[in-house]
Amino acid sequence: MIKLLARKNVRKILDILEQEKELYFREISKNTGINTGNLSEDLNKLYYKGLVSKRSEDIEKNLPKVYYSITDLGKDALSIYQDVDLLEQKCVGCGQLGLTDDSNDTFDGVINSRR
Repeated sequence: MIKLLARKNVRKILDILEQEKELYFREISKNTGINTGNLSEDLNKLYYKGLVSKRSEDIEKNLPKVYYSITDLGKDALSIYQDVDLLEQKCVGCGQLGLTDDSNDTFDGVINSRR
């Protein structure tokens, strides 16, 4: 699940589905700017993990439209992103440990010293 949530476009997809309640594939692509190949892959993964639901609406002359909506589990996943945002905001004091984005050795030393 963590790997799925870490994918580049997943938060965007879940955010737009929470805002709009239900959208069909093209609407999601248009509103997020995600190319259709990546969007299809991400939506399938989200569907199989239970974060989104889908339903088809048959149209006589065209292919059926597939509508997606966020599930309760998907909303829970969004709360994880919000928690991470809060942690990042609270991490103002992280610089006091001598940690910077390029100081992985220092970070590893702090982690290993806590084990």
